[in-house]
Amino acid sequence: MINRLEEMGISPADVKKMQEGGFNTVECVVFTAKKNMLNIKGLTEGKIDKIIEAANKLVKNEFMTAKEFQQKRDCVL
Repeated sequence: MINRLEEMGISPADVKKMQEGGFNTVECVVFTAKKNMLNIKGLTEGKIDKIIEAANKLVKNEFMTAKEFQQKRDCVL
């Protein structure tokens, strides 16, 4: 749930604004473009940067480039 952002120092008021803006999970924050969050009333670009940073710390992101994947695969073979 998006309330987990409060554990990372995001204010309850900002979390509530995120919820009102349609963001109900931390994963939703991680996988949404920043420009979409700029439409949330009351959140500045600086606050959004902090929210994204906090969300990224909470969600394990396993994305990798094709080159990274190939290197990892080469180690297995």
